[in-house]
Amino acid sequence: MGHARGVVLLVARRRGCRVVELSPNEIKRSMCGNGLAKKAQIQRAVAAQFRLAAPPEPPDIADAVAIALCAARRVETAIT
Repeated sequence: MGHARGVVLLVARRRGCRVVELSPNEIKRSMCGNGLAKKAQIQRAVAAQFRLAAPPEPPDIADAVAIALCAARRVETAIT
């Protein structure tokens, strides 16, 4: 996993892409106010944030949305 991550980061930098790195605890804290939040809490937080009728399924979808939202917030904060 570490080798694949390294290659992805290298290619992104060479292509001029901005890379935002977030720890799992940072994402959980941003979404739920608790760095130790469980997957179900992330699902509920994503559903609430986007006013969804039901939490995203499977939980990995909620994780991906939470990562994207936290990265967007960080980039937005850095720009302003």
